[in-house]
Amino acid sequence: MKRIFLIVILVFVVFLSKAQENSLIPIEAKKSFIGYNFLLEGTANVSVGAVIYGIPFPGIGIDIVNGIRLGKSNYLGIGIGFFSDGLVMMQSVPIYLNYRYVLKSKTDRKGLINLSAGINFGGTFLDNSDNYRGYGIYGSLSGGFVKNRFSFSAGPFARSVWGTEIWGVEIKCGFTFSK
Repeated sequence: MKRIFLIVILVFVVFLSKAQENSLIPIEAKKSFIGYNFLLEGTANVSVGAVIYGIPFPGIGIDIVNGIRLGKSNYLGIGIGFFSDGLVMMQSVPIYLNYRYVLKSKTDRKGLINLSAGINFGGTFLDNSDNYRGYGIYGSLSGGFVKNRFSFSAGPFARSVWGTEIWGVEIKCGFTFSK
């Protein structure tokens, strides 16, 4: 059931991207106000919840955000990610709404505020028991900069699955494939 749900969400995101590319919005409006945005982001984090023998272990992850640009500074999209906290302690797949605001600047390096909130599906998938699988919340708030198509940000995050809370600080490096 979980696999079917994830496949349906993935197909929805792909269809959403094609609909945005082939939308009925006039070309002049696309250039001036609305645009398509696709972001691929890698994440490294140190989480307080993933503690093994008293040592917080680092986690890694990848995010894909598919959305639209509104104006020159606002980006709104649907994201899906995969995170592994504490090496193989807990894996999670968040599906979330992502909002990015790029601050105005006269240089090519601009400030960035990134906010994400959604549902986190996860557990210990390497263990065959269903006792450690479930869903919870996902949230992230980070600040950083954007230069051309590259973005870098850092900030706190929180993930939970069935009462297991993972929270800490994450660093994100991303690349936007469209402007």
